[in-house]
Amino acid sequence: DEVLARYLRGYLAYYNSVHGTSWKIEQFDKYEAWKVHGGTYEQAVEQVQLFHKSDYFRELEVVPGARDALEELAALPGVELHLISSRQPELSGLTRRWLDLHFPGLFGDRIRFGNHYGITTVMRLSKADICTSMGARVLVDDNLVYCREAAAAGLQAVLFDLDGTYRWNQDGSADDPRIARALNWQEVLDRTKQLWQQAQTPGPAQAAALAAAGQREEPGDAQTIRQLRTKVHALSGEVRSLRDEVADTKAVLTCLASTVPLEFTIAQYNILAGYLGQNTQPWFLYGLDLSGPEGAQRRQRIIAKFYEREPETGQYRYKGWPKYVRGILTDEEIRTVERYDAQHFRWEARRQRLIEEARHLDADIFSFVECDHFDDFFQPTMRELGYEGVHRKRPRETSPDGCAVFWKASKFLCVAHEGMDFIDRVEPETGRMLKDRCAVIALLRSRTHPSNHVIVISVHLARNPEDLRQDRLRAKQVAQVFRLLSGFAALHGVD
Repeated sequence: DEVLARYLRGYLAYYNSVHGTSWKIEQFDKYEAWKVHGGTYEQAVEQVQLFHKSDYFRELEVVPGARDALEELAALPGVELHLISSRQPELSGLTRRWLDLHFPGLFGDRIRFGNHYGITTVMRLSKADICTSMGARVLVDDNLVYCREAAAAGLQAVLFDLDGTYRWNQDGSADDPRIARALNWQEVLDRTKQLWQQAQTPGPAQAAALAAAGQREEPGDAQTIRQLRTKVHALSGEVRSLRDEVADTKAVLTCLASTVPLEFTIAQYNILAGYLGQNTQPWFLYGLDLSGPEGAQRRQRIIAKFYEREPETGQYRYKGWPKYVRGILTDEEIRTVERYDAQHFRWEARRQRLIEEARHLDADIFSFVECDHFDDFFQPTMRELGYEGVHRKRPRETSPDGCAVFWKASKFLCVAHEGMDFIDRVEPETGRMLKDRCAVIALLRSRTHPSNHVIVISVHLARNPEDLRQDRLRAKQVAQVFRLLSGFAALHGVD
């Protein structure tokens, strides 16, 4: 902010429109807004959060000259650009989309958030610490304190002061020789190029060390070094040419993608958890002919017997296979059910068939429910097919299954994800919340249409759709799904 994006200008446009004021950037001798326009820190945080949900924030202007200068820097051999922001992690989605729009391909995934003024419990990280941890050499920032901290950590710093208008960094002078003030991006470019050139040439200390060690260059060595430098220079030119070709190709692909609507396929698949896969359950019984009126009547009798309870204790009367089918199925039919169970329902027998089915469907996005064995099977196996995924285990302690979302890594990038457990009931006496089902939600960004995003929710509602008594619980769960969706979309700035 204020180095790439004109954050304060956008914030003041929002603040003035809401409050009917006319604050200007020139009035801000401090960057802490509440110390200028009044109010408490807490009120300012609330105002900023509202600003982040507005179009003013999504449409921040670019600092003049920033993109051209960064593209020139990125073309220098050995230069790698990283973005370190004091923004909060919850703004990562909006921040990355803004960067993709205005600085495409310059930062990639090299983006870190310090969580300054954050409302989350994520630890605050100083920019100097982040720079040190990644081995950075130069920091460009509009905050004099951050520049001084970076200089104290051994970095070179460029204090950005656009046209001398950033009054908040005029309090004190940048008297450290490792801090240089820049009034525009051309001056930033000149200073960083100077530092880059210094890094290419051995300094006096290095030369003295070589001499002390008796390692003076011989004529043959000097000739070899000159040849190597010539090759490096030629390779650097080739790299720049390749970068230009890649940029041109990206521009062409972006242009083509803009003329073709984003299309994708999505599949919902109840995979039947490994520990639940039993053909002996009354709703399966594969291998038997239970079609037609007579077959349906037999099935109803089996299900009724399955759920029958002892009137005194409330325990199931015919618990366990094959007690609840005795007298309804013949011994041969019972053996047929058991044979199908061994051949088709055992986890070891059917897990590979599940993957083959996924391969056959070839969906761009999958929602798997009743998904267990995520870490030890589905995630590594789906990755071999080109998918990445996230998973949420259901809250029932004895049940390892849950919901998962998988997406083709070649088509989508996951920007954010989170999970939720449904609150089915709250005990009025204790306030204890009863939870049994869950949902997982993911925000995916199209790789071919970077401005297009898709929110995918994998959810498994209360079972037995034929049981109308469960409709009230399912309606409650659906309401929680929509609440999750609306909050998640608002947090990440998705319409």
